[in-house]
Amino acid sequence: MPEYKSNEWEFQSAVISWLTEFLSTGSYPFDEASANTSLKGMDSTKFPDVLLWINREAELCFCGWELKTPTIKVDEPKLLEDAAKKAQTIGAGYFVTWNMRDTIIWKTPKQGEIVKAEHREKQYPSLITINHADDLNNAQHKITLKIRAREILDDLNTLKTKGTLVDVIATPTFFVKILHTAVDNIYPNVVTALEKKTGLDIKFRNQLNAWAKKQGINNTGTDEFHKMVARQMVYRLLARIIFYETLTGAHKNLPELDLQGLTGQNAINKLKELFSAAGNIDWQAVFEKDLSDDVELSNDSVEVIGKLIADLNQYNFSLLHHDVIGAVFEQLIPLPERHTLGQYFTRENLVDLINAFCIQTTNAFVLDPTCGTGTFLLRAYDKKKTAGLYDHKELLYQIWGVDIAHFPAELATINLFRQNVSEISNFPRIIRADFFDILPESVHKFPPLKKGQNSEFQIDEKMPMFDAVVGNFPFIRQELIEKVVPHYKDKLEKAIKKDWLGEYPDAFSCTETEKKSILAAYKKGQDVSKYNADFNLSGQADIYAYLFFHTARFVKEGGRMGFITANSWLDVAYGYELQKFMLNNFKIIAILESRCEPWFEDAAVNTVVTVLERCSNKADRDNHTAKFVKIEKKLADLIPQDIKLEKTERWGHLEVLVDGIDKAGEEHLGFDKTGKQTNSLNDLETRDDENFRIRIKKQNELLDELNKEGKTAKWGQYLRAPQIYYDVIKI
Repeated sequence: MPEYKSNEWEFQSAVISWLTEFLSTGSYPFDEASANTSLKGMDSTKFPDVLLWINREAELCFCGWELKTPTIKVDEPKLLEDAAKKAQTIGAGYFVTWNMRDTIIWKTPKQGEIVKAEHREKQYPSLITINHADDLNNAQHKITLKIRAREILDDLNTLKTKGTLVDVIATPTFFVKILHTAVDNIYPNVVTALEKKTGLDIKFRNQLNAWAKKQGINNTGTDEFHKMVARQMVYRLLARIIFYETLTGAHKNLPELDLQGLTGQNAINKLKELFSAAGNIDWQAVFEKDLSDDVELSNDSVEVIGKLIADLNQYNFSLLHHDVIGAVFEQLIPLPERHTLGQYFTRENLVDLINAFCIQTTNAFVLDPTCGTGTFLLRAYDKKKTAGLYDHKELLYQIWGVDIAHFPAELATINLFRQNVSEISNFPRIIRADFFDILPESVHKFPPLKKGQNSEFQIDEKMPMFDAVVGNFPFIRQELIEKVVPHYKDKLEKAIKKDWLGEYPDAFSCTETEKKSILAAYKKGQDVSKYNADFNLSGQADIYAYLFFHTARFVKEGGRMGFITANSWLDVAYGYELQKFMLNNFKIIAILESRCEPWFEDAAVNTVVTVLERCSNKADRDNHTAKFVKIEKKLADLIPQDIKLEKTERWGHLEVLVDGIDKAGEEHLGFDKTGKQTNSLNDLETRDDENFRIRIKKQNELLDELNKEGKTAKWGQYLRAPQIYYDVIKI
């Protein structure tokens, strides 16, 4: 019994500490949270576990809390009887019962009335990972409990300010439904407004065409173009409205979003004014002015937006769980429209597998050079946080993204912001630019998200070198881009020449004598751009081949890069320079492919994942064993843990899977008499289990084969050929 009481008291102490921390922000209408307060007027002196005070000095208490361990049910009759008596004695309108695992907020019954089911204000989902009193001593469980304490406090805040909770309908599905209704009603009017304005205003038409290209929309001048632009503008407007709603709860000095009584241009001006005010306080990257702000809204559209805002104003978005807000953003654009709007959403199971390969430490700096809406970055955030890095500001400092299109980059920014909307001194490092225009360790301007700063004020931030560079390279044929952006191929080749001519002249058309001169000049720190050398990559190469070369410049020695691409480079002609580049500059950790499911259902492209590790030591590269991995299961079966409820277990399971592939073939490693590392593996070796078929081959053998043939080696066979093919060869 003493041990049970001790654990319960420890829980009480932790809850008091958490509540005190939350209340110190000044965002709640409560005076303080206290413990061990003797209550007079009862049959015997009682000591409530927690009292939440509106005014301690005036003895105005809002809610009492009864804290237990998981062995006591939260709706146990004796517990409820005692808790209700305490609440009645102090005049608290509500009380909470919480046994670490389960939580209920109760409305205090009248004197002499038994606590019944109808007195439940809210019952929370069970924290299924919490099963014992000593779970409080586990760091991850303690974070889970602290988050639940914040949720309870937020709901008590809502009860204090609004007198009711509406969590039954405050779900992503509910919000997305009313947003989609608004889109359907606003969108046709915006199409009409766009067609009218572009027909009458040549300057605006030219600006719109330039704006659209930055969003990845290129079919200018067509009916489909106006429809696509209109939908993107509507989605952008709604995203800003949602974020404004999220921001107002945390910043009471922001006016409520309201368009009642306004029409046409007056409504537009009001939205501009409010969004500007929000940007001056926080999140300027979300609220910055955009060309779409100048499109006139019809009175019908304003009426729809006004009704939407009135519906949203019923809820305090700052009190909604961030998963709800995140899911709203995630589901805002329906799946059938994502492709036409240039949005490619990579499955989280595949993203997590790549991140598990590449993010090797908690403090790893991570980059996605074509980040889209930020799935890789969000999952990197989750991996690092689950591993123990809890500081939101530090996490954002270590996670960088680049995208050429404004709308996806804006959504990536929002998605990282909403991981902790209470933290105002943060800003995601999302850069809206063509990645080929960015140099390693270049300096970029970001908005400082500090209250009261001028929205024009920015700070310079140097891009670091990265421990992990991950992503989904776009499936765009190089000649298609050339049709839209003339001379784009020249731009790519100039970028690669700047990146690699000095360090790796083998990728360029040079004589052996010229290569030696270039290398010597480069080692002396001299400018080698004067040398006339063309990039050897075939003109038929897709853009992802160029991205492999450019991205590699951002990776630290020992850092990893992992990307999803089309699988064509394994066997086609332009794969030769890419294969040679990989073998001469990296360890090939793994090339993975699945033949049991498509990774992108809406893309007519077969894909592979390539994981490389930067390595400048030739001996280490030669002795390394490259792994060609056929995944034998669907990813949902390979990674069965729930992405939200079993985070620790999920990332731990992924580490085991990745480690098994990483270390395959290591038993062949050894050392000769001089201490030099050797690898006794000869030819190809196959490992097969229920998860993977792994074919292992030394890198120096792959390089010898490549140099002997002088053309692309057919690496696709290592992934797809049946084992009997290799068994016959050995006979």
